[in-house]
Amino acid sequence: MIEGDRIIELVLAEKPDIVCFPELFSIVNVCKDEIGKRTEEIQRMTLEWASKRSKQDHTYLIVPALEEAEGHLYNTAFLIDRRGDISGKYRKTYLAPKEKNFFV
Repeated sequence: MIEGDRIIELVLAEKPDIVCFPELFSIVNVCKDEIGKRTEEIQRMTLEWASKRSKQDHTYLIVPALEEAEGHLYNTAFLIDRRGDISGKYRKTYLAPKEKNFFV
């Protein structure tokens, strides 16, 4: 999660209570054809990284990640608390036209 580390390092000097990452930042360098095949791996790696960073930096994180459930792919934002636990999640409801090709 090099990009995520770069982002969080930029804002830590301000001692934020919460850091919100850009939508789908964790798949920027993933080939479009690989996304569906690697969803579980990408989600696991993203959330493990976020859990570690939120505990280390003692801040809440909003981390967008892919989520697969009930055979569908979702564009989901996870709220990670200061203990590194998932405190909540929100599945994007209103998709842009091109997003409808990938997500529910």
